[in-house]
Amino acid sequence: MNMKKCLFALVVMSVSATASAGECNLVSRSDDVVLMQCSDDANQQTWVTAAKAICLEDSRCNVWFWPAAVTLPQKAPQKDIELPKSLTSQATAVWANDTATLLQLKKKAP
Repeated sequence: MNMKKCLFALVVMSVSATASAGECNLVSRSDDVVLMQCSDDANQQTWVTAAKAICLEDSRCNVWFWPAAVTLPQKAPQKDIELPKSLTSQATAVWANDTATLLQLKKKAP
């Protein structure tokens, strides 16, 4: 197993551990796109922490976050543009690792 795959496996275990605390689960990852589902109580700090843990130093890493109720594909597309609009319109947030920017797409219900 090469070093990148080893690091990815460790990060997956780390993110999964966070998920057991009721936060986020990794669904799938391609070279550029990560699909994650988070509990309803997830917030900006939750998303940023999960994104940084999964992306590490990879500048081509965009992390999409959805609530648990949304059905996601089991395989992440290679590029963001390949995500269907019907799916992106349900996303809660997206993290762009190259600029270290979180864009919250939907306000949480009060």
